[in-house]
Amino acid sequence: VGAGTGGTTRAAFRAIGEYAKQRGSVADRVHYTYTDISAGFFKEAKARFKDFASMMTFQKLDMETLPSKQNFKVGTYDLIIASQCLHATKNMTRTMEHARELLRPGGKV
Repeated sequence: VGAGTGGTTRAAFRAIGEYAKQRGSVADRVHYTYTDISAGFFKEAKARFKDFASMMTFQKLDMETLPSKQNFKVGTYDLIIASQCLHATKNMTRTMEHARELLRPGGKV
């Protein structure tokens, strides 16, 4: 959530890469949805993360609006990574409710 220029995504893929070194390929088990409130970062991010293109999708997400109204599959995400973005919303309680809508049972923010 709020991927912006991709700094946190870079760290996430580093961790995924280390995991893959120990356990084998994860490409068939990992899907990463790169989101931001603006699609303006997506072109550069697609180029930066081209080695992971088969595992990624890019989609606008406004955490102040229900994800189900933004064409997201609710209840399907294992993990939501949000770095320096959720605090900028108008209503943190509603924002967290929207994040939980995306998570599968047992999923984490």
